[in-house]
Order: sequence, then structure tokens, then C-alpha cells
Amino acid sequence: MKEKELQYLKDELLKMKQEYETALSDNEKTNKDEADTGELSNTGNHPGDQGTEMFERQKSLTLDQHTAAKLDEVNEALDAIEEGTYGICAVSGKEIPFERLKIMPETKYRVEYAEERNRTQERPAEEDVTSPLNDKNTSDKEEMRQEAWESARDHGTSNTPADYEDKEDY
Repeated sequence: MKEKELQYLKDELLKMKQEYETALSDNEKTNKDEADTGELSNTGNHPGDQGTEMFERQKSLTLDQHTAAKLDEVNEALDAIEEGTYGICAVSGKEIPFERLKIMPETKYRVEYAEERNRTQERPAEEDVTSPLNDKNTSDKEEMRQEAWESARDHGTSNTPADYEDKEDY
């Protein structure tokens, strides 16, 4: 990589670092301000208010975690520049193209390895339950739906005697 390209990428990384640090600092101030409401009770005028506040707080914390993770990636890239290992794929050891680094200066992977890494990253626990229904095999879907219906039916349905042709089935 040329010295001019490296300097350009370093400048971009430093800008990103400043943006992430500012965002985290601003969010920290906002969270402190929101926590100090001046209310004597933790319960608002309406129960939904507390739920809304909880949702907004969780959303803010999640965004802060994402921002902190991106800041860590930027710091790692800046460290790699200092060490002389920047722009080298962590998997293959090949040089990452400048065009990719220009778009994502914090990346440590070539495109082909980044795609694989994204697929194998830790996924949410919910996908263990929901992903079989996303498969393309329709017979499996129907079988799973039938099993789910039978399991739910064992706990009762909303059917009344009028819904059955043979009243003995009720």
C-alpha cells in the first residue's frame, strides 16, 4: 500500500474514532440526565410510560454497545497501522484491496472471508427455534406446523359442542 493511501485511511480512522467517542460521551450525558427525573416515585402517571422509558433505555444501551464495538475496531485498526500490519487479512494473510479499505477502513478481512465470518458469527438464540421454518423444504414446514398444532390442541381449543359434527368427539 502506498504511503499516501495509508495516510488517507489513517485520517479516516481518526475521524471515525472522534465521531464514536463523541457519540458515546453525548449518550452518557443523556443517560445521566434521563436517570435524574426528580420524581419521588418510580411509577409514572400511566403504566405504559414506564414501559416506554424501559424500551428507550434498552435501545440506547444497545446502540451504545454497537458504537463501543465499532470504536474498538477502529482502535485495533489504528494499532495495526502503528505495528505495520494494517491492510493484511487476518485469515488469509493477503493484502486487503484499497477500495475495500476505503469503504470500511476498520476491516480486518478480505470480502470472501468477511462474508463467511458474518455467517458463522454467534447468532441470536431465537434462530435455533425459528430458522427451520425458513428452510425451503415445504414438507418439513408442514410437518412442523402439524406437530405445533397437535401440541397446542392438547391444551384445549376454543371449539364448542356446536363446532363438532359428532358430539361424542367433544
